[in-house]
Amino acid sequence: MIERMSLLNIISKKEDINSVFRKILVSDDFHQVEATIGVSAADAENENIPEDFFDNTKKFDLDKRTVDYYYKAILKVMDELEINDEIDVSVVDLDDSLNEVYANIDSVNKELFELLNQRDELLLERKKLDRIGSVDEFKGLDFDIKKLRELDNFEVYIGAFGINEDKRMHMNYENMQIVILPLGRNKFERIYIVITPIEIKGEAEALLRSLSFMPIDVDWDMFGTSEETAENFRVLNRENKLSLIEVDLRISDFVDKYKSDINMMYSRLKLEYDLISIKEKCAYTDYYFWYSAYVPREHIDSIKEDFDYEDAKLIFIDVEDKELDREKFTIPTRLKNKKFFRPFEMLVNMYGVPSYYEKDPTGFVAICYMLLFGAMFGDVGQGLLIFLSGLFIVKRNKSSGKNTGAGALLYSIGASSMIFGFVYDSFFGIEHFISHLLKTLIGTRAESIFVRPIDNTSIILISAIVLGVLLLLSSFVLSMINKINAKNYKEGIFGKNGFNGMIMFLAFIFAVVSVILDMGSLFTRIMLTVIVLTAVVLIFREPFANMLKRKRPLHDEDIGGYYIESFFELFEAVLGILSNSVSFIRVGAFALNHVGLFIAFHTMAEIINNSVGDVTLFILGNAIVIGLEGLIVFIQGLRLIYYEMFSKYFEGEGVMFNSKSDFNKHREVL
Repeated sequence: MIERMSLLNIISKKEDINSVFRKILVSDDFHQVEATIGVSAADAENENIPEDFFDNTKKFDLDKRTVDYYYKAILKVMDELEINDEIDVSVVDLDDSLNEVYANIDSVNKELFELLNQRDELLLERKKLDRIGSVDEFKGLDFDIKKLRELDNFEVYIGAFGINEDKRMHMNYENMQIVILPLGRNKFERIYIVITPIEIKGEAEALLRSLSFMPIDVDWDMFGTSEETAENFRVLNRENKLSLIEVDLRISDFVDKYKSDINMMYSRLKLEYDLISIKEKCAYTDYYFWYSAYVPREHIDSIKEDFDYEDAKLIFIDVEDKELDREKFTIPTRLKNKKFFRPFEMLVNMYGVPSYYEKDPTGFVAICYMLLFGAMFGDVGQGLLIFLSGLFIVKRNKSSGKNTGAGALLYSIGASSMIFGFVYDSFFGIEHFISHLLKTLIGTRAESIFVRPIDNTSIILISAIVLGVLLLLSSFVLSMINKINAKNYKEGIFGKNGFNGMIMFLAFIFAVVSVILDMGSLFTRIMLTVIVLTAVVLIFREPFANMLKRKRPLHDEDIGGYYIESFFELFEAVLGILSNSVSFIRVGAFALNHVGLFIAFHTMAEIINNSVGDVTLFILGNAIVIGLEGLIVFIQGLRLIYYEMFSKYFEGEGVMFNSKSDFNKHREVL
């Protein structure tokens, strides 16, 4: 269900603003809106409103840019140090100077980023050493490499070619007026010393660029003979590793030293950041401020008590939803469902948020989706695994404070799969297992309670269509309720998804059934007549609706354009009736497919004809069915809900209720 809302306006003196907003921040009952919305809804003649308030309203002077800068700065620090952004308001005092917090952040930033820059430089040096550290090509040569740098008429580089460019270079080496000496190699590139005469330096550099040569900035003093160079690299590597360890230890000490201070600064700025976002939407005079928010109607009295408004001299003006113009005021939606239905809110919100005046489809979706999933994926053993995995996710997420919705959804559909699996007499794809077990336990196989898909193909397919018809009829009813509640009589009574569309749908169904069962031509003709009449009503639905509302003119738009659109809509309605009903046959088809897959695996097991193969194929078959077919059935169930049913009654254009409740668990502290 959708929780009923009221628009609550709070007026108080400006000196009380922080104490008022503290209470708002720790509550999850406030969906703030612009104060202008609350002002427009309130009665200007209300005697509680301060005199001349509406003539002197203005915006608050906020230093948001500075807070935003330092808030992002502290988040960057926490990200670099991998500190969780946990709020600790026990160390927060809103009366503390923000300038002191800013100064502390600057100090922490300076010290931290000096350490991080040292680490980055060492890592860059580490990368450079790794690139040119291999000198196998020079091993055994008694030649001082750095003396190449002393050549007067030559330019000397050290750099790398990629693997492909290295091949191109060797193919064209004879045509190049440069000397290339191999220095080392790694998995991705080849390292060379390149020597070129100074007089052709420009041409040589252009040639090297064309081959994607990557110069490496090196300290030539690390080179010597091959033995000296190898020793120098060993020393440099050891020094680099020790320096990295030292810097990492200093960073670790830094975290231990400042972690609590960083959490305090983050919590203070987070609180200030959220306060500013609240203040931005408020209206002010020289002495008062006006705050507006939608709140659950049933919580208004407790909210007033929580604010102790008589002592604080706060003024509360609440406007009930029925007093608000639907066209002007967009009331947010907060779903409030029973624990059993709550996981399915996720499926609803994936499609769209119910508008405030729509019926919440969550309960209906929960029942429909469990029926559809269970019917398509009925198996006691596999359903049990899905059920247990859902319980595991719920337990794990609950202990870590994460959302448990996905796990609860899994164990719900797993339970449905188990129920249908019992009816299908299927346990991990083994048919007749449950009936044999019953015979062992109670002495009878109770065959009458089982409907095995392969043995009852016609019953399964017909049942799927009947289930589809019932769900579609329920969708028509929900569509009528939603549209009539919205005073949209044109669509609710005369439209293709309203009462008229439902009659057309039923007439089609009865006409088809009468032909199949040979119920007589008279009944068929009556149904065809009803179809024609409902088609006429659909075409003329706008003038009929305006006549019902006694509105003139009868057409709200260009008459020619309206009737052209109506004929296309009639064509769409007829196609929809045919496709929607037949679409549900996939429920039966997947039930049959589920069994068919295991028949294939059992056949392969019989061909292999050994116990190891039997067990392997049994495990593999169940893994494939649960992972692959389970996912496909999950998606197909959603498709039927979204496209065959939601398209009839659910618009999903609402606004989700959103409160700044990050501080809710610290209610007593604030």
